[in-house]
Amino acid sequence: MLPGGADWQLVRADGVLEIDARYTLRTDDGHAISVYNRGIVASHPDDADPARSTLYVRTTPSFEAPNESPYAWLNRSIFVGTLQSIRGPGTINVRVSVFRVL
Repeated sequence: MLPGGADWQLVRADGVLEIDARYTLRTDDGHAISVYNRGIVASHPDDADPARSTLYVRTTPSFEAPNESPYAWLNRSIFVGTLQSIRGPGTINVRVSVFRVL
């Protein structure tokens, strides 16, 4: 991930968190790929007990890769993703897992 980028969070009246992130990745072979990742974080709709609820976290990332690169296929695909917070000493990192919809 390249320096820069931004993310926004909005808590809706129903308590659902909307997330919106924009950032750029650099591949091992030097190509820059722009990412726009939107999603929601909510208590899982099947949880009857809010004190024991799990989080439903899903995103819909889209990519803008150079057309003349081996990554151009990213421009022609639909993806879904999940997020996982990883807490360390004084830090919080996010692991983003992305899946191509076939």
